[in-house]
Amino acid sequence: HMQTQVTVLVQGDVVALRTVGRGGWHLTKALADSFHLSTDEAQRGKHKEAFVEATGRAAQFDDQREVSEALKAAMQPTIRALRQAFQAVFVERHVAVSRILLTGGGSRLRNLDSHLAACLQVQVSRFFDVDNPLPVTWPAALQPADDDGVSLLATTASLAVAISQMSKGSTA
Repeated sequence: HMQTQVTVLVQGDVVALRTVGRGGWHLTKALADSFHLSTDEAQRGKHKEAFVEATGRAAQFDDQREVSEALKAAMQPTIRALRQAFQAVFVERHVAVSRILLTGGGSRLRNLDSHLAACLQVQVSRFFDVDNPLPVTWPAALQPADDDGVSLLATTASLAVAISQMSKGSTA
């Protein structure tokens, strides 16, 4: 994906929607460029083995460290854009973002949640790591078996989170 979608909820109300002009494709491109791979090879590797080093979760091999460094460098513009989006929401709505729920294919990147939490100083969880994040049972067709399933799930989950949180009255 070329973009990252951000939805900010306050007590169940969607108060801000932002689109960050960077997404998983930029991470794939960084891996392809860094390791002289085709984008298809980089995409497969990203989904299968890539991870980001985080506090307490260090690389075990030099190759892993190099992958992590390439991904961290590629994520810097996204992290900067997320900070700016969060600051804009604070200025416009007087709301501080306190947690992030990752959905979509990028959420499968190992340790991304820990890395983002350290960089953004907020609680970060992956959708599938949260005990019953939504009061629904997901059909097998929506489980993240492949990129298309992940894309469908990301869209469905984002909408469902917004709807669920609106009915629960949760904070941002």
